[in-house]
Amino acid sequence: NIFKESLRLYPPVWTFAREPMEDVVIRDYHFPKGSVLWTVTYLLHHDEKYFHDAEQFIPSRWDDNKLKELPKYAYFPFGGGNRMCIGEGFAWMEGILVLATIASRVRLQLPKDFVTEINPLFTLKTKDQVMMKALKN
Repeated sequence: NIFKESLRLYPPVWTFAREPMEDVVIRDYHFPKGSVLWTVTYLLHHDEKYFHDAEQFIPSRWDDNKLKELPKYAYFPFGGGNRMCIGEGFAWMEGILVLATIASRVRLQLPKDFVTEINPLFTLKTKDQVMMKALKN
C-alpha cells in the first residue's frame, strides 16, 4: 500500500504523449491525425474525483484492493496499453523489497520543516536533495 500510494503521489513518468493514427474526437474536441496528445498522469493521480484527500499520503486508501473500484486509467503509474512500461513487474518487486528491507532495519526521518518543490523533467524529481536521518528501530 505504501508503494502504491507513493506511485500515486509521485508517478515516475508524470506525463507522456501519444499520436493518433487517425482523426479522433474526444468530448467534442477534434484532434487530427498526427497531432500530439499529452496525458498528465500526475494530474489524474491528484484528482479528487478519484482519490479523496488527493494531496495527502494515505496508504490505507489501497486496503481491500480498492484499485479494482477505480475507472481504467485513473491510476497508471507505469502507463498502459501496448506501450506500458516493460519494467513494471520489476519495479513493483524491487520497490516493495527495498521498502520492506529499510523498514525492518531503520525509521527514516526528514529534517524538521523540510520543504522542496517538484522538478518535473522526463521523470518526476525533487528540486532539492532529500537528506533523511536513519534512526534505529
